[in-house]
Amino acid sequence: MELSLPRELAREDWIEIARRVAKALAKRGMVVQVDIHCPIASDGGLNPHAHFLITMREIKDGKFAQKKARHWNKEFYDKASVIRRDMADVLNRYCQKRGVDYHADHRSNAERGLPPAEIRLPRWNVLHYKRTGKKTPALERRDQERAARAEIARLEAEYHEVQREFARAEEAAPIAAANSRALVTRPVRFSVTSITARATSDRPTKTFGALLASSVSMEEPSAPRYGP
Repeated sequence: MELSLPRELAREDWIEIARRVAKALAKRGMVVQVDIHCPIASDGGLNPHAHFLITMREIKDGKFAQKKARHWNKEFYDKASVIRRDMADVLNRYCQKRGVDYHADHRSNAERGLPPAEIRLPRWNVLHYKRTGKKTPALERRDQERAARAEIARLEAEYHEVQREFARAEEAAPIAAANSRALVTRPVRFSVTSITARATSDRPTKTFGALLASSVSMEEPSAPRYGP
């Protein structure tokens, strides 16, 4: 099993939390090896986490039993969420004691309304690709998901940029309305042919506001069209 640890805690705290989780497993008769890693995360900060390697055999007469402890299956089958909840409780109580503002949630991403986590494949998939030049089906699915996530992120960034443009346009609207009242009230003809040409070009204008500013021309007619 693997447990992520808050960055705000000291290294001594990482060890204490790992011991507490391991003791809960050891009380069931399991032998647990704990390893704490702290590589650099994708955002440049620390990524502390603990690995718990649990034996599948009990200790009898100072040795590992010849047969697997099948009765331990009941501790895990259909009870993984309970173990996750217990680990989260240990972590949350410890953080509260240390005054660290952190809350671990044992629920899945789907239950929390979050997107699914990225698939973490065994390393042999990558080694197979390096040796043969062919991706395993699991590796292909992972790469497809990565491409889809990148595309979603790009679309979301564009969406937020459009929102900001509309917000700026709304802020500028009162100023534009005040300036329009200062214009002479006579017939005005708008030329929109250049807008159509720009809209059908291969390279669209970055913003709708810039499109209007560069394309719309206001021309005074040579003669009144609708009376004096």
